[in-house]
Amino acid sequence: MPWNKKAAVNYAQLHAQGKSTHYCARFVCNAVNAGGIHLTCANAKDLGRHLADAGFYETHDLLQAGDIAVIQGTQHHQYGHVCIFDGHQWISDFRQKTMYPGVEYRALKPSFIIYRHD
Repeated sequence: MPWNKKAAVNYAQLHAQGKSTHYCARFVCNAVNAGGIHLTCANAKDLGRHLADAGFYETHDLLQAGDIAVIQGTQHHQYGHVCIFDGHQWISDFRQKTMYPGVEYRALKPSFIIYRHD
């Protein structure tokens, strides 16, 4: 089954919670799976290699719906964060204000990579 980013984004939009459940990686894995690509779940900061194995590639272009950000950890969030862009906002297990999910992330701005699948 080919990649259906619309199905992945729809999953994210329909299943987003009101606030974080601390299961961003599981949530994004489920969204990718709903889009037709089996993704092995891992800690959020380690999902990049699994995305690459599934045919995603690093991009620096303008954001598109279906893009996935893998963000490295912080002192208080050692497993990092992952989220999917719906074309307007970033969604992990909740609808985010920015790509960085919380105050500590927004203050420290840890490194990240954006992945895309065509």
